[in-house]
Amino acid sequence: MKKSNGLLICGLVLLSTLLVGAATMQAPVVRGTVDEVSLVASFEGFSKDSEYRIGVGYTGSKVPTLKVALYNGDDEPLTHPVQDFDQGNTKSWWSVEQVSAKGYVFSGESLGSEEVMLKVKIPRPDAEAAKAIYLFVAKKYGKDHWYLEDGVEVNDGHW
Repeated sequence: MKKSNGLLICGLVLLSTLLVGAATMQAPVVRGTVDEVSLVASFEGFSKDSEYRIGVGYTGSKVPTLKVALYNGDDEPLTHPVQDFDQGNTKSWWSVEQVSAKGYVFSGESLGSEEVMLKVKIPRPDAEAAKAIYLFVAKKYGKDHWYLEDGVEVNDGHW
């Protein structure tokens, strides 16, 4: 009896995850050169009836010079406009109150089930001054409540 209840619970959790659909991020590829740090991360699992942010950011002051670009799974550029925003609700993930970010805001419907890639280039002096860079995907819940779905802290030990 207990074994079948455990299997039932596991099945329900798996089913609810598939039905609700959390956006996910693959581990980023990080490459450091003398001049810059580049990061590439893939994201997928967007629900058509939700809004999302994909971004890269720092703590403290506004985001320093960096280049971001969003591509579809075929490595073709997407035309969503780049935006600056503050991503709150990050304390439980990274022990920081918020992240000043640059990235993209879009509806899941505009992407469907498509995988997208975020490519980021940061001048090495800016990356070293920041000590940590945060890559993430957040989902909108309510008027202006954005909660992280997935994300990672990349620090100077990675490049």
